[in-house]
Amino acid sequence: MRSFVYISLVLMVATIVFCVKFLQVSEKSFTKKSSEKSTVYIDVGANRGDTLRLFYKERMKSTNQKEFKIPYEYDPTEWKVFAFEADPIHSNELLELRKKYHFQLYNETAVWINTDGITLYPDRQAETKGYWGSSISKTKKDVDNLSPINVKSIDFSKWLGDHVTPDDFVVMKMNIEGAEFEVLNKLLNDDNFCLLDQLFIFYHTKMAFDDKNELANAMPNRVKRRSRE
Repeated sequence: MRSFVYISLVLMVATIVFCVKFLQVSEKSFTKKSSEKSTVYIDVGANRGDTLRLFYKERMKSTNQKEFKIPYEYDPTEWKVFAFEADPIHSNELLELRKKYHFQLYNETAVWINTDGITLYPDRQAETKGYWGSSISKTKKDVDNLSPINVKSIDFSKWLGDHVTPDDFVVMKMNIEGAEFEVLNKLLNDDNFCLLDQLFIFYHTKMAFDDKNELANAMPNRVKRRSRE
């Protein structure tokens, strides 16, 4: 089991963003691990590809993911990269990006707790932000709850266990607009959370559930405690 997980928590409340970083190991340790053969980056909620471009060290004039930054030197060409995005509106842009960088793309696929498919409520308001707010929560701000989209889903905890090993160095960014709480809950319950070495997590407790969801309210502290075990 991992003795630590580096976590960058982005707590999103209305339009305010709070960044809290927990550093359990030195940058030297990260650099050593990231030079090993099996290094993996997983982008969960890739949207239009901003964090993928940042991972591949593109120079960007603007981005809606400025909080994302890997805190050590690395060569992205040496990493296995996987990207997931549920909203079909981003498929064309992500497919074009895949042609450039050759990562494995799961487009129009929701990261979830089973393979039964989900109902996605699309955000078609935030055009300048890349329609970044589509959610499983129909009460979330800016979503269209009158025009839901049915998309396929994967059991992400099982997928993670099938695709990485305890010997891999695994970095994951997760920004899935309210679905993160159920997904993290299953990762923790299945003991697959310990497969992660570094986690960039965007919480949407207030934006998705108006602070009224017990699982969502408890999750940040659960993740923090588990990362220190």
